[in-house]
Amino acid sequence: MRAFSAKTLMVFGLWLIAALPFVGAIAVTDEMRSGALTSEMVEPQE
Repeated sequence: MRAFSAKTLMVFGLWLIAALPFVGAIAVTDEMRSGALTSEMVEPQE
């Protein structure tokens, strides 16, 4: 097995950092779906 090069690790690290906000947003929306904010979001605005 070949070890990853420094460039590959750097790119992978940057990709992880870039993906963190999206993962956090998905986790928050999942919590809201099953949480207390669900009723506010589901009701249609008139």
